[in-house]
Amino acid sequence: MATATLFNSCSPEDPITSEVTYYPELNLLGDATVLVEQGTSFDDPGIEAIIQGESVEYETNGNVDTAIPGMYSLSYSVENEDGFAATVDRTIYVYENNGSIAGFWYGSSGNGSEFPVLITSTADPNVFNITDVLVGHYEYGVNYGPNYAVPSTITVNGDNISSPGGSNAFGVWTVDAPSISADKTTMNWGATLASQSFSLSGLRLDKVTP
Repeated sequence: MATATLFNSCSPEDPITSEVTYYPELNLLGDATVLVEQGTSFDDPGIEAIIQGESVEYETNGNVDTAIPGMYSLSYSVENEDGFAATVDRTIYVYENNGSIAGFWYGSSGNGSEFPVLITSTADPNVFNITDVLVGHYEYGVNYGPNYAVPSTITVNGDNISSPGGSNAFGVWTVDAPSISADKTTMNWGATLASQSFSLSGLRLDKVTP
């Protein structure tokens, strides 16, 4: 993409001149969200970076450790000769495949579906960390961002689950009437904002990874 800038002069000896700025155009190669099983390899497909129709080099910031489950981000950037920069990001989820509820899940609520949620193991085989017990309702459903997620834990005892809830920018949330399917691939619950007695119902998680 190019933009022309005009420069005016009050002097008749100086004609009007213009300069053309060519902005970087960035295209992700591969998916914007990538799932990688713990202990396997991740090959970054990178991006296509173009200025004035020509491929140019780009910078990559961030790293991915496939030995440690978690969410990782890679940011790709290019700056043109006039100092105008462009960036594009990729998110990588390293998940566990150990026969438990640990893994990558999709959250759904009244604000939408397919919100990314990661559940990871702890030293206690019955207790798991979860990135958001509101299943992405605020973080992704209304794009409020990560300060509105509620990280917490989930305890699994047979067909029963529980969670102490947690806090976000709104305050403290409790988890209400949680349940899990017999095959451990679907979970449902509600949540209540304690300070306002405001509740969310119909929060659901569906497991994506094995």
